[in-house]
Amino acid sequence: MIIESKAPTRVDFAGGTLDIWPLYLFHPGAVTVNAAISLYASCVIETHPNRRQPHQAGFPRHQA
Repeated sequence: MIIESKAPTRVDFAGGTLDIWPLYLFHPGAVTVNAAISLYASCVIETHPNRRQPHQAGFPRHQA
């Protein structure tokens, strides 16, 4: 089975990731300024019948 996913990236101008739960709970009144851009992060997950270890694209696979 092959599972593919992609998500838009964003650029943080100020505040970093303080708008993500639960981080904003630790910084009351914090302000974040960011924007989504037309660049996507992508991931492909492929299962193998005889393996249970995931691998990351671009890195060598371990031989079982």
